[in-house]
Amino acid sequence: MAGIYGLYSSSKLINNDYSKYFFSSEFQHIKNEDELFKNFHFGRSVLNKFEKDRFIIKNDHFIICIEGANYSKNNWKKSVGKNFKKYGIDFIKNEDALFSGFIFDKQSQKIYIFTDHLGTKALYYYHDKTSNSFLFASELKVLSQTCHLNNILISPSHDGFNCLLTFGYMLEDLSLISSVKKVRPGTILCFNINTGELSEDKYFKLKKEKFSHSKKDVINTIDKLILSSIHKEWQKDLDYNTTSFAFLSGGLDSRVNVLLAKKLGYTDFTCINFSQSGAPDHTIAKDIATQEELGYAFYKLDSGHYFINQFERLVEANSGMTNLNRAAHMFRAMESFDYTSKGLAHSGQIGDVLFGSFIKPDFNLVTEAGKLGSIDDSKILNQISILPELLDSYQNNVELFSYEQRQMNGTLDGDKMISHFTDLSSPFYNKELLTYCYNMPDEFKQGKKIYTEWMLQLHPKILSYPWDATGIKHSNLLLLSVSSFYRKWRRFIQRRFGIGNELMNPFDIWYKQNELLQKALHQIYETNINNVDSKLLKENITYIFHQGVQGKFSAVTALLAYNLHFKH
Repeated sequence: MAGIYGLYSSSKLINNDYSKYFFSSEFQHIKNEDELFKNFHFGRSVLNKFEKDRFIIKNDHFIICIEGANYSKNNWKKSVGKNFKKYGIDFIKNEDALFSGFIFDKQSQKIYIFTDHLGTKALYYYHDKTSNSFLFASELKVLSQTCHLNNILISPSHDGFNCLLTFGYMLEDLSLISSVKKVRPGTILCFNINTGELSEDKYFKLKKEKFSHSKKDVINTIDKLILSSIHKEWQKDLDYNTTSFAFLSGGLDSRVNVLLAKKLGYTDFTCINFSQSGAPDHTIAKDIATQEELGYAFYKLDSGHYFINQFERLVEANSGMTNLNRAAHMFRAMESFDYTSKGLAHSGQIGDVLFGSFIKPDFNLVTEAGKLGSIDDSKILNQISILPELLDSYQNNVELFSYEQRQMNGTLDGDKMISHFTDLSSPFYNKELLTYCYNMPDEFKQGKKIYTEWMLQLHPKILSYPWDATGIKHSNLLLLSVSSFYRKWRRFIQRRFGIGNELMNPFDIWYKQNELLQKALHQIYETNINNVDSKLLKENITYIFHQGVQGKFSAVTALLAYNLHFKH
């Protein structure tokens, strides 16, 4: 994903324009910068938009680089230096923004790197105290290529690859490289140049707190927080005089953003929809856009055509950190449109998580965690060394595991593929809303009850269109529950037997019907499986490849990611 980098080592690194290693560095709308201060190489490969929100500041006291989207009224570029002088690095903890960045404090000889509360702008890092080296970048590929260039030995992370093969995303701070970690969401790392020490400050973590609001209070509070968040997002497009657009599907969360934005007066925008033609995700979204008199653009995913001749690119676009079929459709849809004059990509991401999708009282996280990923297979899951202790630490809090692992490492890592074109936003990323919803009693969130009641009471128009998960309008909670259960099993059967047209991206059906897709997956596997040097990893990839259609996508992702990082 487009972003930033910084490379420090007491042993001088090779002079190089390291920004060229970013996937989108040669895109026309990307700005590349490479600079050197003593032994510190730094730079960026970033979008040429929102320039008051992404910048580099250099003076005699510090180097500050910020990458993101700021929602506060203050001029971030003007205030960040003053805030650092006044409050130190702690100022970053209170920023109302989606961001990552670094600060090189020349006086204290410390380098700080940091992420926002959700880690929406990724950072990966390599630290070696012996050589006094600290390397970091927004893309894992930038670090793997930097290490190869400077003869720094790296090796595959078996835990990382086994996570990719099963969950479809990383867990905790893992990456595909054993010596490279991901900066955790809501975290500040501090590297002391004088000592070579690295310290971590986890400044944001969801915690259960006392909650005493009535149902009426809850409905009014979430209404205030959601409307405020939507306003701040969409106002940014106007502030920068960019054209607005939003992703719209047949689900609830995207239409919440779209219809409430319109209600707030943001009416001139285009809805982008991607789906199998004729699926509810297509027909419902088109109906909403038409009846609301909004712009509409459709990218059809029929037969999985968008994968053909694109597998390597789709893996490289997010360094293989998630299965390529998790966000490939969004990436391919975006690059098919004229995005150069567009503002934020408005979405409804993770809204369902805030309002109860992972309130699962009968779910055993220790024994069923694999169900929260792509392939639930104990043979590979049992080889992930960190998994038993990690699962025990959650004490069967499925909702928190979903937030910290499935969303922050899965959903959001896949969504970072959009960063090559623009910045993805969602009103449900709001820190205050997120914290408030997490602390709501489970009975409010079970079955999305409070979410639905909020809409029924204050924004009934949202429910005037069918919901793809039920196929009906939200008029009766009991009927919705029955319809949702029926729809869920109907779709399971469609996936299982490769039939029907109700799925947005029916991979099993596409594989069954599209010979080009079949041949491409098999050819990539057969051509690359012997590139894997590790016998155990090779065996695991081979095993997963033969576990159905999703297994083939997972194995191919792992093989191409292996080539990307270790076959240079």
